[in-house]
Amino acid sequence: MSWTRVRREVYVRDGGICRACGLRVGKRWDVDHLQARVKGGLDVLENLALMHPSCNRAKPLMSSRGEALGWMVRQRMQVPVDDWRPMWELASGKAQDESQAVSID
Repeated sequence: MSWTRVRREVYVRDGGICRACGLRVGKRWDVDHLQARVKGGLDVLENLALMHPSCNRAKPLMSSRGEALGWMVRQRMQVPVDDWRPMWELASGKAQDESQAVSID
């Protein structure tokens, strides 16, 4: 399977939502290996996750898929309570596109 097809499948599976922060990805996004390839991780869907480029760069090198999943859970718990976007996404089952977001300033 081509890497382009794998990327598309990961995007569809994750619903366009970054698995690290829980927000919708924009036009630029990465597919990250949960268990790093240098640590034996494979190019299989179960080991791949959709992420913002900044979230991907913030993720430390992980030795196992479980370690990476734990890191992502901790990342989502750090989203500020007053940030309504993750709540919107969880409650509605879909992400609101940033271009449609209403400013509350």
